[in-house]
Amino acid sequence: MATRGAKRHHTVSRFLVDRFARDTPQGRRVCQLEITTGRTAQVGPRSVAVSKHFYSIDIAGERSPVVEETLGKVEDVAAPRIRSLVAGDFPIREQRLELALFIAMTRLRTPTWRDQSKSLLEQAVAVWSAETNRDRDAASVREAFSGTEWEALSDEELLAMRDEMVGDLDSGQIGVEMPVNNLIKLFLGECTLMGYVIFALDWTVVRTEGLPFVLGDTPVSLWDPTPPYPGSGAGVLSSPKVEMFIPLDPSFGIWARPNPEHLEAIRDLMEDLPQLSDEKQAEAIGPLEGGWAESHATEDDVNELNLRTYTHAQRYVFGSQEAVCRTHRFAHRNPVRRIAVTPAPPRIHILEADPDRPGIMRAVKVVEPETRKGRR
Repeated sequence: MATRGAKRHHTVSRFLVDRFARDTPQGRRVCQLEITTGRTAQVGPRSVAVSKHFYSIDIAGERSPVVEETLGKVEDVAAPRIRSLVAGDFPIREQRLELALFIAMTRLRTPTWRDQSKSLLEQAVAVWSAETNRDRDAASVREAFSGTEWEALSDEELLAMRDEMVGDLDSGQIGVEMPVNNLIKLFLGECTLMGYVIFALDWTVVRTEGLPFVLGDTPVSLWDPTPPYPGSGAGVLSSPKVEMFIPLDPSFGIWARPNPEHLEAIRDLMEDLPQLSDEKQAEAIGPLEGGWAESHATEDDVNELNLRTYTHAQRYVFGSQEAVCRTHRFAHRNPVRRIAVTPAPPRIHILEADPDRPGIMRAVKVVEPETRKGRR
């Protein structure tokens, strides 16, 4: 396969990592702490959160760099917006939407998101395939094999093949493989929708003049103190009190929450946006633009927000040596709080109509990611 473009793709924006680095005689360096061991290393931002061909898509037998180039353009637009926050210049309207898109991409561009999405989708499709084929009659199976050598098999043979396939799907003997191109397409679509949601949240610039913030390899954290039901995870709109945080510099970050007065309107709009043109999407979300505020973090605030960054990290946190080590110690000295803010794995609930209660759906299977690579 021919290859074009850069092979080394950053799963965390290099310019964002660089904001947490410092000048040394060896060049720009950031302290990288491995959360499973507590080991630290001084590394250059160019070498942080890198994965070979992570965003490359296959177009006509070639690895295309178009997605990596698109992410670069989003970063180029977002970088001056972030720098302007230092002086208290808060972007509004289209500039706010540009920064919201960057935050959405930052949340979703990680190996964690891709691994979990891949596992969930593959399992869900396998379950769906098993359930839709479980009770198919011989005529339906024969129609599916039309034009193949199996079309001439007897009804008994076709039903035996059906049962064997369903049994293998149920047991995991056979499965579904989600192509990378499909996962990247899903990523790009989700970034657009999440960008609109984040645009509509109320944003607070949280500044610290004492303890610095740290950055994780999964930079955006979500925590919901009032989940819809016990054990449910946090989503950007999971409840009126869900909190999102992204550190943008050791000295400040954006903390965001839904405006309770707009929450249902935003949820309703999310169902309609995919069917609208780009122009109509912007017109629809414009009136729901969130507000701005500014606050100064206490030491307890910084410890809490850094803990969330730490628990969302897949493998590493970045910052000054003192900051990452302090965060690591704080996490292990506060196990109850650490567990409380550790994100639950995403789930897909497979539902069916309950024959005993008309109009009620029941869960026949709950699908979770099969692996969480690199987590402690």
